Amino acid sequence: MGERLGIQNPVVDVKTTCVDSKRQWRHASNIWHNSMIRSVLQTITAPVKGLAHAVCRDKGTAKA
Repeated sequence: MGERLGIQNPVVDVKTTCVDSKRQWRHASNIWHNSMIRSVLQTITAPVKGLAHAVCRDKGTAKA
């Protein structure tokens, strides 16, 4: 990007800082409270649940 703006040989500095390594894993169980993750999991499992429900329903009507 610097070359596009006309800077000869742009220098890029990258600095990574770990604030607290324990913080990431200590609260990992809280991810279940994330509504987006729950919605994705429900969407993925919906076809399987639908098939299971249909099979159970068919078994119930076959006995009657």
